[in-house]
Amino acid sequence: MIDKAAPVDFLSQDERKAVTGGAKFRVSLYKALLFVHVQGAIKSGTLNLKHSYKCRALDEYLIHRDRWHRDKAALIERAQLQTFVDPHQVLAELDEALSCQYGITNANIHEGKNPYIKFKNTGFTLSTLKQEESDAEPLQQFFPERHYLPLLEILAIVNRYSHWMNELQHWQQRHHCGRPSEQTVYAGVIAIGCTIGIRKMAKISHPISESALEHTVNWVKFQQRYQMRHRNSRSEDLCRGGSRLQLMSRLAPARLRLIRFPAG
Repeated sequence: MIDKAAPVDFLSQDERKAVTGGAKFRVSLYKALLFVHVQGAIKSGTLNLKHSYKCRALDEYLIHRDRWHRDKAALIERAQLQTFVDPHQVLAELDEALSCQYGITNANIHEGKNPYIKFKNTGFTLSTLKQEESDAEPLQQFFPERHYLPLLEILAIVNRYSHWMNELQHWQQRHHCGRPSEQTVYAGVIAIGCTIGIRKMAKISHPISESALEHTVNWVKFQQRYQMRHRNSRSEDLCRGGSRLQLMSRLAPARLRLIRFPAG
């Protein structure tokens, strides 16, 4: 319950006066101002939400310190940053490259090959081509060119790290034609998960036939009849696979929590 004992330190002087200045503490106004300040604090990063993906503290998006010390070499290799491991060597190479570029620039100015610099009696002026401002330009190479990832690609990546497709089994332990193709399984998962339907999915998934897709969906089981330990084991595999995707080549991934499936 909010009353006059509620904290008001976060309010400005005018807001505090409007809330507490009268004979009665204005609870409705206090709530409105509280929500406004909370919204501003979340946007500015002053207030972090523990169970949020977008609004966590910055350290929550980074690799855990223990994992960094344990798997540092593997993580650096995966991010292709081996050439930056030794900072002294990197700085020496950059210093040499910068000094060389200064020499080239000064030589071009001295020989009159640089059209962007003009000397006057009191100094010089520089003229450069106008470019559009972009805050993301220095990091552009790290962002994917595509704004959307196909669901098929996501399923394939998850399977590569967690091998969830190995858990697929035929309802009949004997007298079946073997495992369906990965393409057919992906089509079945998308057809059911996205409520597209088997027939429509078969029509847009050449060369998968409707009979093969329907057979895969009807006769292949996944997880439903597994014991509790098998379910939790696969959940842990998925979480471990997700944790292996965290690193510099992926921007700010969230750490996954283990999900325990209910029995039944």
